[in-house]
Amino acid sequence: MVFFFFFFFFFFFFFFFFFFFFFFFFFFFFLFLILILIQIQINVVNEVAEIEFQVRQGKREEIPNPKGDQNLELLAAIIELCWKQNANERPTFKQIDQKLSPFKNL
Repeated sequence: MVFFFFFFFFFFFFFFFFFFFFFFFFFFFFLFLILILIQIQINVVNEVAEIEFQVRQGKREEIPNPKGDQNLELLAAIIELCWKQNANERPTFKQIDQKLSPFKNL
């Protein structure tokens, strides 16, 4: 009878200990992951909003000056044309294709 009591106590003690340990471990682990993912999402949204604000202000990335290389100068000119604030000033795909035609033979 005493053996049964100790066995019963031992079994349930470790069962509940491991159950609660793993339950709380995984609960807090997934809670931590969710909080990290939310923070990453907030940072990404803030960065995208900042980029959108800068673009609406007419600011663009600076294109390095491609001195001496005609191909790079042509590409820089096409990029700057595509970055125009007014959509009517931007080239069409057909115009871009025509400007990129020297690269088709490379």
